[in-house]
Amino acid sequence: MAFRAGFKEVSLSLIVTLFFCVTGYLAPCFHLAGEKYILLVCIAVFSIIIAAGKPMVIRDDGLFVLLLGYVFMNSWLHDSIQTPLTAWKWLAAAIAYLCGRCFCGKHSLIAGVLVIPALLQSIVVLLQALSLLPSLSFFFPVSGTFGNPAVPAVIIALGFTELLSIAHRRWAMLSFPIKLIIIVVGLLLSSTIVICNNRSCWFAVIVVVCIVFSRPYLRHARARLLILCGFFLVLWCLYLERPGSANVRFLIWRSSMYLFTDHPVFGGGSTSFAAEYMLGQASYFTHHPDSPLVMLANEHNQPYNELMRLLCEQGLLGTILFAAALLTRMKSSVICPLGLVTFITISFFYNPSDVIILFLLFWLLVGSLDVRPLTSKKKNTMRFLWPVTFAGVALACVFCAFNEEYMDSSRWESNYPSYHGVCKKGDDYVKQERYEEAETCYKLACAMIPCRITAPYRLYKLYEVQNSVKALEWGDHILNEMQFSITSGQTLQMKADIRDGMRRLRCEAMRE
Repeated sequence: MAFRAGFKEVSLSLIVTLFFCVTGYLAPCFHLAGEKYILLVCIAVFSIIIAAGKPMVIRDDGLFVLLLGYVFMNSWLHDSIQTPLTAWKWLAAAIAYLCGRCFCGKHSLIAGVLVIPALLQSIVVLLQALSLLPSLSFFFPVSGTFGNPAVPAVIIALGFTELLSIAHRRWAMLSFPIKLIIIVVGLLLSSTIVICNNRSCWFAVIVVVCIVFSRPYLRHARARLLILCGFFLVLWCLYLERPGSANVRFLIWRSSMYLFTDHPVFGGGSTSFAAEYMLGQASYFTHHPDSPLVMLANEHNQPYNELMRLLCEQGLLGTILFAAALLTRMKSSVICPLGLVTFITISFFYNPSDVIILFLLFWLLVGSLDVRPLTSKKKNTMRFLWPVTFAGVALACVFCAFNEEYMDSSRWESNYPSYHGVCKKGDDYVKQERYEEAETCYKLACAMIPCRITAPYRLYKLYEVQNSVKALEWGDHILNEMQFSITSGQTLQMKADIRDGMRRLRCEAMRE
């Protein structure tokens, strides 16, 4: 029943899947900067053709409309609508969501959209692992058709869990050749997930496997407790696999709480996390100067946790709206949406919303859940409402996408407080002889990344000119108490300069 479809549905499924594969996944190989715009326009056109002449049924989508309006209003109130891709991303989310509503309950389409791209990415990853294809990343031996192995790992994990869902629901009804194909594809997908070496995807796959095979036992309290303990054991093993990377995430999450407490109800607006995170990290180290995470400090602009991003950018109100919109649709779905379970699990340790194709795919999945369809074959006076609405959203989205001045992010990113940017601002204040402002900037930079010597050294040079007592105290603190994560020739040279300066200051004090 779930996969019964006529010629029209199968054809449209293949067309949409083709555009998702080619424009969304393979175009990065050819460095096509506009693949996301092409993808969006194609989805919009095909969805309008499907829905033309059919009335809209919008009462099931009120929470999503409310969430979309809240995000735009919140961004406008915080003056963050100009930040990179904010308006376009959420208009694109509306397009993907409406497209998913067109194919509501068409599980064959969703299976194709998830499994076929996962298979393509698996083949590319396997060829890169065998050195038959070059990686698109300088730092990683495999990257799929992207610049980072995390993105193909997410795509492959989504395809694997969807394939597992198909096999679990319909195994007895499948022929032997189809079973053999599913087994071979499943082995290929699972092996390439391991090759991509992404722990969040590993954990998401384990969670979905447990959901699929432990469902008959969940009615027993002892079984639920055993499964929960197993999850914690798996998390602990994944932590031990790369503890340094996990500790960096702990640092980011703890620092992010200072951003959340600044705007707990409404958040700081879209993209405010990237703009303000380093200030939150400075607040954390100001309140915890002896934290064992000091040596892991670095510049970051990603939370590695979508829940934390929602809390910081949209506040408690936006997070509650998002959860309500998502859980309402998941609860109404006849079939357990394992793709969404995989997405949500990965989102606790990664940033799928930063990758536009994953962001669109998420909202496509949300819209396609097996609830009441968006359109109806029944004719009435509102039959033109759906294509007009879709066309309006698509035109607004395309306008935002091609408005280069509106989408230019470089001039906004340059205003984000960063370690080197704050140090440079302090240098400018020194040239202008505004020493108090320079001291404030250098102290802020010292709090942002306490394990780097650049800001402490410049603060010492400022004290050396202004106040010899402070210079001696601060220089002694740098040399005897501070630890630095990088011991380079430049670090040693700065320390030697501080020693020479302190020796000179002591000699001058003795002469006086």
